Amino acid sequence: MFGLIMDKPKKPQFYAIKVGVNKKMFKKYIMKDIFLSHITLLYKPDSDEIRFMNKFVGSEIAVKSKYILLKDGVCATLVFEPIINYFESSEPHLTISTDGQKPSISNAVINQYNSVGEGQVKCIPLEIELKGTVCGAVYGKSGLTFVKNPEWLKT
Repeated sequence: MFGLIMDKPKKPQFYAIKVGVNKKMFKKYIMKDIFLSHITLLYKPDSDEIRFMNKFVGSEIAVKSKYILLKDGVCATLVFEPIINYFESSEPHLTISTDGQKPSISNAVINQYNSVGEGQVKCIPLEIELKGTVCGAVYGKSGLTFVKNPEWLKT
């Protein structure tokens, strides 16, 4: 587990790839709030989705980036090549930072870029490979924990 110790299995709030990132590499894209934590695969899963995703929990995975999208005063996000089992509304990404917004704002910035191209959203090519572990994310009394053992994730 990454984070806090759990005393019993809990329902995941989302599934993600927990990655290790050298934050210094992204220092010129840092705004007010820094994230650089995980790549969300599926948010608010139902029971069937939990059973499906639990098959992949604990798996090591490598992801390859395409570019950074930067929207001044909003956010910076690292966008990846397609990932199997990505079920969200834009493209797989790692939110680098935001200027006070929730990290989910990255989805809107990606969709804006995909709709109209560069303009308010700047595209900076960057090809790197990151490795991480597929986890279920649960919230407890003391915060967020990334769980890499499916036995600790309940439907």
